[in-house]
Amino acid sequence: MELVEQANQNYQKYVEDQTDQLVSMTAKFVAAYKAGKDDEARALYPVARMHWERIETVAESFGDLDPKLDLREADLEPGQKWTGWHRLEKDLWPARAKNYQQLGPAQRASYADNLMKNTKVLHGTGR
Repeated sequence: MELVEQANQNYQKYVEDQTDQLVSMTAKFVAAYKAGKDDEARALYPVARMHWERIETVAESFGDLDPKLDLREADLEPGQKWTGWHRLEKDLWPARAKNYQQLGPAQRASYADNLMKNTKVLHGTGR
């Protein structure tokens, strides 16, 4: 039982560390994206998102934060708002999507702020 408890404590520390890094890197990504620095945002996207991927195994325990942060367009339910990493990803790589109209500055700011807000909420759930 001691080994199991130690393993649980170590994993909790790992998740907390990855969440700390997720918040920090997401802030950098969001700043670049909102400023229209698409090349910088594209470079930061996988670096920041990596920390989400590392904790995604416990994402269901985050309640509705998982779909708010990581839902793919193909998985949207009727009337559901699409937000999160994949929404911004589509906007950063518009050539991959047929007939896609890129977001304007106000929309970019809104979606980026939403990503940051939900990432900060996630950060608070692990504490």
